[in-house]
Amino acid sequence: MATTRIIAMHAKQGRTIAQCLTDRKDYAIDSGKTEDGKYISAYACDPHTADAEFLLSKRQYEQLTGRTQYSNVIAYTDRAHIHNYIMWNSTSLDCRKKFRDFLGSVRAVARLSDMICLEHRLSVVEHPQRRKIYNKWLGDRAKPSNREQLRLAIDDALRQKPESFEALLKLLEGEGGGYRQWASVFNLKQMAKTVLYLQEHDLADYEELASKVTDASGRCDALTAKIRAAEQRMVEINTLKTHIINYAHTREIFAAYKKSGYSKRFLAEHESEIQLHRAAKKAFNEAGLQKLPTVKSLQTEFAQLLKKERAGAAVRPSCP
Repeated sequence: MATTRIIAMHAKQGRTIAQCLTDRKDYAIDSGKTEDGKYISAYACDPHTADAEFLLSKRQYEQLTGRTQYSNVIAYTDRAHIHNYIMWNSTSLDCRKKFRDFLGSVRAVARLSDMICLEHRLSVVEHPQRRKIYNKWLGDRAKPSNREQLRLAIDDALRQKPESFEALLKLLEGEGGGYRQWASVFNLKQMAKTVLYLQEHDLADYEELASKVTDASGRCDALTAKIRAAEQRMVEINTLKTHIINYAHTREIFAAYKKSGYSKRFLAEHESEIQLHRAAKKAFNEAGLQKLPTVKSLQTEFAQLLKKERAGAAVRPSCP
């Protein structure tokens, strides 16, 4: 089960918006909390330059719309418990609109969280009340799913440090009739599936069965490797697309900075744009790009990879 909460990030007195964004970003991507960046991901921005990208989009919002953001809300976030720290910019991707928290936004985010929980067979809060923070309303109302009850039983048994797998099973048997009933039903279902599979495929010989299992495992491993490669490439495409867009938006600013003789005053006035430009150039150099691909070509490649990844993911659950 997961609960959600939206926290508006405000610009603090005595600190610039850029400084506040950097403080929040650094807190969210702290290496000690994310296993040196293992759990950091981003959409339509680079995690290392997200603060500068947020700031640039706010300036573009004012230029494109002619409106000034009087509210000091600069971003939104979703603490001694396991959690995801999510930051989204208060300015839209096209820099023409601004997100404003409203009465239904908490519930909208909660429904997205519930969908993810259901996809992974986790329980959700039933009949949540409106106008209350999701996790505060939760209290003792939530009924754990069977899967959650089993997980809690296993965690409790493991804390007793059993010497072997057999000892672990004995501890779990002491968890009560609920676990024994679940284990019995689960084992019967698995045995029934196994017998039906063997009958349907006429697998009476053990060596033939072992050979087919080996072949299936090999195909599954190959499929998993392809899916991971596609997912990695999709991340690379999103990051590269972001750098290309940032490079285009900041090229004139950086040219003016260069023309000014790398003036410190100019740098102070356009620090976010210059930071993004340098980050983009560094990314292009590291990727060895002599000619930049178009955003359209990257979007086409991303769509093709996403289609393949979804097709592979649909097949993978049947792997042994």
